[in-house]
Amino acid sequence: MTEPNKRVVQRRSDGDWEVRKPGADRASAVTSTQVEGIQRARTILGNDGGGELQVRSLKGTIRAQDTIAPGNARGHPRGDRGALVGSRVPWIGEEERGSTWSTAPRMSGRRRTSRART
Repeated sequence: MTEPNKRVVQRRSDGDWEVRKPGADRASAVTSTQVEGIQRARTILGNDGGGELQVRSLKGTIRAQDTIAPGNARGHPRGDRGALVGSRVPWIGEEERGSTWSTAPRMSGRRRTSRART
């Protein structure tokens, strides 16, 4: 069986983020932010017939993984977004930027109270 197509987004020693194929001598792409690296890795994998995307933390541990479908699939229900883009995993520096999304459940309808009706 063939080795799966895979790209890893990880931090470089100079502070930038790289997209690297495991076993490669050099990076496929170098970006200034992790989000840009993830987007570039998705593009590379989509153009290369799909594969596995792995995001590593600053410590080098795996913090997220996703399977990327082959590119050129127009009208796909998810569009060009995948699980990592819409996930609830905060990215590096998101706390400092003041994230606007909330994980709290939304209340719909009228507000419920604990007091009994009379």
